[in-house]
Amino acid sequence: MFFFSKHVNTCIYSVSGLQNPYSHLDNTRVFNPSKSFVITALIMLIIGSMIGSIWMMTIYGVILPAELIRTIHLHKLLQFDGFITMVIMGIGYLIVPRFRNVPIPSIKLVYVSYGLILVSVIFSITVS
Repeated sequence: MFFFSKHVNTCIYSVSGLQNPYSHLDNTRVFNPSKSFVITALIMLIIGSMIGSIWMMTIYGVILPAELIRTIHLHKLLQFDGFITMVIMGIGYLIVPRFRNVPIPSIKLVYVSYGLILVSVIFSITVS
């Protein structure tokens, strides 16, 4: 009987009646270090875009409270220092090991670099 599944190999083996030699890999989770970078980058992109929208409103002459106008400088910090850096690092952690065909040497260093970038962006926001 033909069973549909995510993997083509599973379909082929279920039709032919052979045992799938890769069945032990079907239920394992693959570590994706870029996921935390990309999710944080998207959050920074959304917040930075909202601040950019406020900035555009002031350019077109809308009178806004002073508290909102003081947050305009955060647009640059969240968009360039936050979003762009996180996306480049996240995609780098995804693509470089695949091109080299080796696993990431140290998962702890991935989390350390993520934490340091996040702390530096938060620090730059609080200082400015």
